Amino acid sequence: MSPEPDRDARPGTRADRPSPFVVGAAAAEMAALVVALFFGGWWADGKLGTTPWLAVTGAVLGFGVGLYNLWKQAKRFLK
Repeated sequence: MSPEPDRDARPGTRADRPSPFVVGAAAAEMAALVVALFFGGWWADGKLGTTPWLAVTGAVLGFGVGLYNLWKQAKRFLK
């Protein structure tokens, strides 16, 4: 009779999932990008008089860059 396989080697176990700290760090990085680029756009809107377009563009750009970083981290985890 073969020994029972290691519990952590089975699919769906805790070893297959990323640490909550990794998920939290990815979420914090994404939020920081959105907030930083939004306020950068808001500041530029005040200087250039283009309210609210640069702030909106900054927030959308921050969201896109955050999603790209999240995708890279997920791809690295799934290898």
